[in-house]
Amino acid sequence: MLHQAPSFESLDLFIRDLISTKITSQTYDASDIQRWSMWLLIQKDQVMSQIQKEVIKREKPKKIGLFIQGRQTYFSNLINRVVAYEINYEEQMPAFAKRFYGELEDVLLSLLVYLQRQYSAYFDVTQYLPVNEVRAVQVDIKKRIELLRKRLTTPQTELRLLTIALEPYERWLAPDSAQDPVISRITYQQLLYGSEFLDDIASIQDDQDINCHLRTKMVFFNFNSQSFLDYCYTTIQQELEAIESLDRKLEKIAELEKIFAQLETKPHRFFTLNAKATDKFLLNLVVQERLYIENIRKIYVDISMPVSGGYPYSKEKELLEKAPSTLTLGVLAAMSKAFYLAGITPFKTQDAAIKFWNRHFGTKFKDTVTEKSFETKFYSIDATTKTALIDLWHTLISVTRNKV
Repeated sequence: MLHQAPSFESLDLFIRDLISTKITSQTYDASDIQRWSMWLLIQKDQVMSQIQKEVIKREKPKKIGLFIQGRQTYFSNLINRVVAYEINYEEQMPAFAKRFYGELEDVLLSLLVYLQRQYSAYFDVTQYLPVNEVRAVQVDIKKRIELLRKRLTTPQTELRLLTIALEPYERWLAPDSAQDPVISRITYQQLLYGSEFLDDIASIQDDQDINCHLRTKMVFFNFNSQSFLDYCYTTIQQELEAIESLDRKLEKIAELEKIFAQLETKPHRFFTLNAKATDKFLLNLVVQERLYIENIRKIYVDISMPVSGGYPYSKEKELLEKAPSTLTLGVLAAMSKAFYLAGITPFKTQDAAIKFWNRHFGTKFKDTVTEKSFETKFYSIDATTKTALIDLWHTLISVTRNKV
């Protein structure tokens, strides 16, 4: 089984013979295994030496890159073949054979690590880790995620945000298929990114604002997963929707635009390669919102601008013309409250209902009506006003029956 061919070929032939022959107590004994172990160590040194010679021979970076990546694929495939065979025949193997397979995996992995460290500029980080390395990663990641979930879960923590941050790495722990005991396929780039990211969020202190620091670190690490980008979009939309005034919205957007333009991100780190960077996504999002709201406000100004002059361009409520009515302030306030309580105008709060009705509907005394006086009437509807509103409903019912 031991070959004297050049190092790459002899290693490959040895593994093929090993797998085809099968190690059993009847075919080989412990002394054979010991001899093979010594041969493997010698082969490892010879392979490393051969790699160095081949790199020097090639000279040009492109050729060196192709060679290193070819060896990388070669060693990964060898490891996966050995592990697959070991899994299939594990129950039939004597103890000394199992130990040898462990040694063989270690030697092959050390050659892969040698390539990664010695020729990192040419190492292909988009290739998948070999099976035995994935297993080691799974053990480590499981411990780290359990600790992070336990420590970062507080009554104030946004669980959706924490799940978005940890879920990609939790998926590494779930089986890929019944045939393949190794779950996920993990690339070197994903492993490097994930290890650094989990280390960084582990630095969040218990007395800090966990949500704020987690969001900041996710942006810093360009955590551009679709789930996180959707979360950012929804959060910003909700924040803007809570602001009623267009001017106030624009002020908030200007504040966000400044923050996002000054964000720092970690160079050459992306959760998803070839996708938009998180800071660029956020900046583009608020810029689009600003353009949209500016267009809306311009439409309001054009609609409400009198022919003979212009309203002051300072406050939004001065730009919008109220719909006229013949109602008294009390009846208008009572009507707005009735609509709100009946759920016809489903505002989230009574204050929101007050602001809307006062902003868009006038009374026959509209020049003397202030928001404060409208609010006072809204919260203190007297019996006379209720009667007047009921009479108004009867009038509407009569008009609906006879004229509508």
